[in-house]
Amino acid sequence: MSHTPLLDLIEQPQQLRALDKGRLPQVADELRTFLLESVVRTGGHFASNLGQLN
Repeated sequence: MSHTPLLDLIEQPQQLRALDKGRLPQVADELRTFLLESVVRTGGHFASNLGQLN
């Protein structure tokens, strides 16, 4: 099971723009999850990227 089910459905910017504004917090949470999982796998840091979501 994916930790980012809503984010997995978004393939184009238009799909993100079409989302109900009430779903945006979920997208932001899923982006955080994606970034954290990516950094854990590859190393490095994510502070500058995470700031863009907050």
